[in-house]
Amino acid sequence: MGADVTSLAPEPPEGASWKTEGCPQIDQGPAGFVEHLHTPLFEQGRVGWPVDPACIYLGGYGIGPARAATGVDDHAGVNVRSIAISNGVDTVVWQTVDMVGLFSHYRPELCDACGIAGMRAAIAEAAGIPVANVAVGSTHTHGGADGYGAWGGLPRWYREQIRDRVVASGLAAIAGRELATIEIGAVDARTFNNERRDLYHSTPDYGAVWMQARAVSRHPRSAGRVIATLVNYAAHPTVLGAGNTLLHGDWPATASKALGDVMGGVGVVFVGGLGNVSPSGGGVVAMGDAFARFLAQDIERGGSRLASNDVTAVSAEITHPVTNAVLAGLGVAGLLDRDFSPGPAAGLAGAYEWRKHPSSPRGCVTASPLTVKTEVSGFRVGELTVLTTPGEIFSSISLVLKSKARHAADRGGQTMVFAQVQDSLGYVIPSYEVDVLGGLLEYVPEVELAEYEETFMVDRCLGDHVLDTALQVRERLGP
Repeated sequence: MGADVTSLAPEPPEGASWKTEGCPQIDQGPAGFVEHLHTPLFEQGRVGWPVDPACIYLGGYGIGPARAATGVDDHAGVNVRSIAISNGVDTVVWQTVDMVGLFSHYRPELCDACGIAGMRAAIAEAAGIPVANVAVGSTHTHGGADGYGAWGGLPRWYREQIRDRVVASGLAAIAGRELATIEIGAVDARTFNNERRDLYHSTPDYGAVWMQARAVSRHPRSAGRVIATLVNYAAHPTVLGAGNTLLHGDWPATASKALGDVMGGVGVVFVGGLGNVSPSGGGVVAMGDAFARFLAQDIERGGSRLASNDVTAVSAEITHPVTNAVLAGLGVAGLLDRDFSPGPAAGLAGAYEWRKHPSSPRGCVTASPLTVKTEVSGFRVGELTVLTTPGEIFSSISLVLKSKARHAADRGGQTMVFAQVQDSLGYVIPSYEVDVLGGLLEYVPEVELAEYEETFMVDRCLGDHVLDTALQVRERLGP
């Protein structure tokens, strides 16, 4: 087991600069977007937001360049946190980045191989492992740099700096591997999250699933030393709110730091079914500290030690229609940084149909002239199963995936479900939870007509597609 933390604090290279004052900004929300729509599309003679290329914009609230970063939080900062696990033959790497999101592929004119696909390929080539063995995602912090481009985007030098540091961190975790024992466990942590849908009672995932690795050594002083503590938990990283202008990892960063402070080694938080779940627990530092202490108490009570050192990784590609006209329009117009041209990240016309049983009268059917390509990954480390999803999944998805692995849990196994990994496709909602009026009607002043999350949902059937694919990936991992 190896672990690494590498800072993502911006360091402009020679000839570049980071501007923290006087950055162009527009009012948040649809009103500001409509008011300034003519500016990026026509007045500048190019497609793009009205921004200063030396500014780093934060993502997660409103639309367009609304919050330029004025500095870096000095408590937890922004980092990439990496874990590498190996049985001597097969090695897997899991990484989470303190950003609002990262796409699998970016438009080629923005940077060279700075999407998740490029990072994974670089790590895999340097380490001599399959690309499927590497998972890269984001904490979805709303105090993180805008990897979507929907809120103003990033300078080219910072995109490349993020790429290089993610790769370096993954390789450092691999290089730092040492003999370890691993324990896994889970605890109900409902104090720290709550469901947030406006018009019905949604289902939150209260479970915090953990894994802790301790060093095996002949030297008494080193034996039992914590190498890393990994926690998978569902809560939106929005503790700081829209008024924050510092690059900040929000509660996942403060909790990760606190886990390391309390237990030793590297603390790592991967977000789970956060799409319909908000955080609870006070301020960002208070929540992180309290969450770490709560988890430490459960870990100290003991979990299940892995009896097997089998390491397996599989992946499955998804091609899915894009029916959200707003997202499709932003993408095609170049106001999102994802590559929407036909190729490894997108395709032409396509359709999708899902039914739980072939003869079922209910299901989800959709089609569009534009499709996106993304990926679901699965890992098995002994009795621990990890499934990744490419967006802000609702808790109902993570709970179904955990429930289907009950036979493994009966043997002391656990299942983690990582959101925002391998890609960032917005909200991923099961079709039976989709609000048919959801989307822009949410913004009608003082009238609660619709849910918000559907505004940034690629398609109403994507949740079904991701869930069904994840279940297939889990079956391929074996019992």
